[in-house]
Amino acid sequence: MENKSKNTTDSNKKNLFSKILFFIIFIFIIFLLIQYIKSPSMWDFRNNLYLPLELLTNQQSPYAIQSVTSGTNALWLPMAFGFFLPLGFVTFNIASKIWLLLNISALVIIVWISTREKRPSPILLGIILLVICIFPSTISHMILGQISILVCLSMLLIIVYFQKLPDWALGILISFALIKPQLSGFFIPALFYVIYLLQGWKRVLSVLKWALFAIIISILPVFLYYPGWIPDFISNLSINPDWYHPSLVNLVPFLLKFGRPILSVGMIAFGIITTLFIIYINYQKMSEKLSLNRNYKIENSLIWILALTPIFSPYIWSWDFILIYPLMAFQVFKFKKPKNLFFMFAGYLIILILYIIQKLSGQDDDLFYWWVPWGLLAVTIIFNWIMNFKKIGSSRNEKRIGPN
Repeated sequence: MENKSKNTTDSNKKNLFSKILFFIIFIFIIFLLIQYIKSPSMWDFRNNLYLPLELLTNQQSPYAIQSVTSGTNALWLPMAFGFFLPLGFVTFNIASKIWLLLNISALVIIVWISTREKRPSPILLGIILLVICIFPSTISHMILGQISILVCLSMLLIIVYFQKLPDWALGILISFALIKPQLSGFFIPALFYVIYLLQGWKRVLSVLKWALFAIIISILPVFLYYPGWIPDFISNLSINPDWYHPSLVNLVPFLLKFGRPILSVGMIAFGIITTLFIIYINYQKMSEKLSLNRNYKIENSLIWILALTPIFSPYIWSWDFILIYPLMAFQVFKFKKPKNLFFMFAGYLIILILYIIQKLSGQDDDLFYWWVPWGLLAVTIIFNWIMNFKKIGSSRNEKRIGPN
């Protein structure tokens, strides 16, 4: 009888936590919808996807949006038009709402998958989701109607399932991630390196073949509707303003005031070397006996490479900091005991508060938010170091008090 009563109590607690989680998600969705109503333009979605699709479905160049609006240009790669072609046949009002719901759903899925648990703690999931949802990067992303969350989800699905997915599915996800190559430019070479280390050249070439095929299929509608789109795309790239971005590639030349091209190339090369080094070191440390541990280390490496991308990418914006979210959620559930999480959450919250204060101060130049990814990574690295130090200390103590 006592066991039945205890099980019932535990079940009630779980149900309560689930209700709290869904309440948090519901409140967040309402908050985003309010923000959307306040600022309904969804600038990036409108200019990079919807207007190009509207032009394309009328057999005009998707990159000639200057013919319908001024002061902007379209820059998303043409694969986006193939993946989201149906949005060009509905009104902007309907398309923008679909886009918002797609991004909200993708964000929840990112956090959920990043926990690496089949049934994550609802209360802990709700807390990390809430922290991520109120990050200014998330809010800016949703208001602008960016695609970075969907690109991040495609890369996260690759990280978690690349050894199980068929090559054609992996190729589709890679082609989608390349819609914004500045977000996937470090990840995809690292991914192919991992595939080579674990499964050899044969699968590398097969996945590459399917990725190229998926790219061709996704841009096929663009050629069918308007074959002469390439000059307009090149023109848009050439007239795009030369902004400074909140990454190491832009920060170092900005601070030194000289040698931007040379230093930028040097920083990009350093980023590529760093990502490959992370993969190689983790591969060398992998247990030959425990394949589960081996997979865990490789997935962990790729999640870290995603998180490092905002630091090394040559073209990044503050809303692209969402690439760090999988690492944050992963770390929270890795050390999920309340006493372990206190300092990590405290660090994240300090960065969140400072980030919000800087936003509210009216700082519009994204270059000056360079410190945010560094801060989030510093909190994560320091906390990992502390936890590993404690683990080493406790194992030594166990050896001392163990049998002689």
